Amino acid sequence: MLESRSNRSFGGPYGPFVVALLFGACGEEAARVAVPIPDEPALTEAQVRALDEVPTAEMSFDDLVLQSGEKVSTFTRSRQGLGEEDAAPSGSQLRRKNIIAQMLASAWALTDRSAWQYSEEGDDAPAQDGLAYSYGSKDPDVRQIPPGGGCQERVHGLDCSGLVRYAATAAGIALPLVGSAAQASPATWNAVLPQDWGLRVDDVTGSAPESGDIIGWAGHIGIIAKDAAGSLIVLQSNGTAALGCANMCSVECEKNRGPSRGPRKMSLASANNVFGSQHKLLRLVVEISGKWDFRLRCAGRENDAATMTVQIDNRGGGPFEATGSGTDYNGSALGLALAGTYDAAANKLDGTLSLTTDSRSDHFAVRLDNDDTGYFPLTKVIDNGGCSAEARLISAK
Repeated sequence: MLESRSNRSFGGPYGPFVVALLFGACGEEAARVAVPIPDEPALTEAQVRALDEVPTAEMSFDDLVLQSGEKVSTFTRSRQGLGEEDAAPSGSQLRRKNIIAQMLASAWALTDRSAWQYSEEGDDAPAQDGLAYSYGSKDPDVRQIPPGGGCQERVHGLDCSGLVRYAATAAGIALPLVGSAAQASPATWNAVLPQDWGLRVDDVTGSAPESGDIIGWAGHIGIIAKDAAGSLIVLQSNGTAALGCANMCSVECEKNRGPSRGPRKMSLASANNVFGSQHKLLRLVVEISGKWDFRLRCAGRENDAATMTVQIDNRGGGPFEATGSGTDYNGSALGLALAGTYDAAANKLDGTLSLTTDSRSDHFAVRLDNDDTGYFPLTKVIDNGGCSAEARLISAK
């Protein structure tokens, strides 16, 4: 008997998290859609054959890391069991990590063949050991004839853009029904990201790939996953549309249900060998514009010398300036000026803090992996003889 989503058991540490996603943020009916014939270029025969020879990559979900270096499994477990109010991300950095972790966990689950077992349901609905490659399919729970191509078997499966859309939907991003070329455009994502999330998708082609990046070649797309050792794989779905296969269609369609096709993991190096190293890379980034609490203290002190609210107007990344004031430990006034640059792709703030009431300036570089950076050290550039200092930034959005 066909297993439904409600009684499927996802193995591994990502299982409970994925089940929670499927029933939580999106709802079961949200993923059930009528899919038109795809506006999607089919893989060439040479690409299909080359991908058949690419081994499935070996990587443990427990070893996956976010761009911050935090393990995905650790982060997802920290979010499980929270009440609805506590589970709702309270800041843009947390929301970003939550979305990337959800997408990775959902896409990873699609590649677990043991979790997608189906019995035969007639001559045109074969038994399946894992999801198939199904050209034009966007919902793995629907057994259907692929909306495009030449295969006539009713299967549970996805094409490459279907895998990406399914993962995005699990993370609460309502991508439209488009092919891989449109998915590789930041405009497609930014059109559906709510403005109050403080997030956007940028084209970061040329940057070093990070977990959660969307990688697109001509006619193919997937999601980057990275482990703690720095190994890079692509979560994707490959196979043939069976266009013009003449008498070989039944053979090719059967292969689409086999272990070398459908949703699976492959190394980034192997994917580049097949599709070429020229690819687009998209990344979910944070817009840091808004109010921030800036705290300044002497290193090792428990109380702050100055606490101020600064307004950073930097929606698109790049240079920023902000000013504020506070009171020093001796009661004298402190005038502060911040100036620097935010690298959205690296999620890093690089700047200088200057005292406008004295001859001192300090340099800092800090990653904004969290909405509260914790205290980080400042490096003296112009020394007025004062203490070594440390600062802290807390998003006040």
